[in-house]
Amino acid sequence: MAKHHYLQFIVRGDDKELTFPVEEKTCTRLQHILDPDTSPRPQFFWFDTLSERSVVINLDDVQGVRYLWEAWPYVHEELPEGEAEASVLKLRGRAPLLLGMLEDGNEIQLFCSSLEADPKVQPFPSFVDADGELFQVRASEVVWLDLPASLVVDSNDDDLEAKMVSRMPKPRASINTDPSRRVRKLVAADPIRWLKDNF
Repeated sequence: MAKHHYLQFIVRGDDKELTFPVEEKTCTRLQHILDPDTSPRPQFFWFDTLSERSVVINLDDVQGVRYLWEAWPYVHEELPEGEAEASVLKLRGRAPLLLGMLEDGNEIQLFCSSLEADPKVQPFPSFVDADGELFQVRASEVVWLDLPASLVVDSNDDDLEAKMVSRMPKPRASINTDPSRRVRKLVAADPIRWLKDNF
């Protein structure tokens, strides 16, 4: 019988823990990142859940992590009907912001990759919100972002594979030699240069 794995985050400023159903390899990857010997340690941890969500969480705001299994009473609550495809952004000192249904997956991919790679390179990454308006966010103020995994370009999608030309460079600590971790790719030929040229 297979265990069901969950990551439960105790986050500064949130009264309620954030709990997500994940694959075992996601738990292992986070343990490696949080290991005292990992240097440099990335500021953001980006992972996919088994409930088809993609989450980016600021490790500077994480006060504790529980690695749970068979933890069905703690499962992350489902979003209300009609909001299952919505994205939610939590900034320090504010209630979570419901972003609605974002449409530009490439922009949100770039936003998440900017956070995961190095938020100091682009301190104010941006994306187009559900109303079609530009939204710039101070990277250091992002606590977590929860969005549909379907928005994130996945290298396992054969139709998109021909369009993908470059991987987002990552700091040494977040490069995983585990082949089980999916590699996220961007359409931009050189994402770092694109970020510098456009912001």
